[in-house]
Amino acid sequence: MKKYTSLLLLVTMLASLAACGGADTPTDTTAASAETTAPVEDSPFEPDDLPADLDFGGKEVNIFIGDYNSAYAIDIIAEEETGSRLNDAIYRTQKNVEDRLNVKINYASEA
Repeated sequence: MKKYTSLLLLVTMLASLAACGGADTPTDTTAASAETTAPVEDSPFEPDDLPADLDFGGKEVNIFIGDYNSAYAIDIIAEEETGSRLNDAIYRTQKNVEDRLNVKINYASEA
């Protein structure tokens, strides 16, 4: 019984070694993949579906926030760049929206 188990183990190991072997010459796959690569955009922003000539003529957009000092307000309002990654990302996003749509965003609170 041990001989058959040893023989079966040997055949299995040889079969797995044979499966690992392959052609000695590497195939060139870079030419095919280079043709199907999508062009890389330089902009870090995702493009929008808005018309390119959309312009609100400098109108003001008022956003009401219940409590200006609440945690929710702090997460969406950035009046200037402070060096904080979150704050600066929010600030740049607001400025990009203002520039893209030609609007001025104002925040109003209860107090």
